[in-house]
Amino acid sequence: MPLDAGLAPVLAYPHRQLQPTTEHTMPHATIGTISHGTLRIQDLVPAFLDEARRLDAPHVPEIVKDIPLSAIVDDRDPYWDTEDAFWQLEALFDSLSDVAPRGCYFGAHVGDGSDFGFWPGEEN
Repeated sequence: MPLDAGLAPVLAYPHRQLQPTTEHTMPHATIGTISHGTLRIQDLVPAFLDEARRLDAPHVPEIVKDIPLSAIVDDRDPYWDTEDAFWQLEALFDSLSDVAPRGCYFGAHVGDGSDFGFWPGEEN
């Protein structure tokens, strides 16, 4: 996260006075869909990566560094057909599972195998 990211509201609305808080709130996972209607690795990895970054999930920097820039900008890149891409997807599953809400799991919905997100269940 850029150092000045916390200043965005101040920069966008300089006339507003922000009230200091003593409580730091961490983003939290919410039950529901993150990706739906696709099983393509090149669709799942970016969606899962966005959610993992938002939640400050573990191991995200290590996962990102192993994805070639060419693959990030081109979903037809040959990288997406490699074992490495599969393992990056697995690493994202593990990372998101680590931040699943209590009593929930990260994975496919029981009733729809292409609906990935956080769901109530016993897998956590």
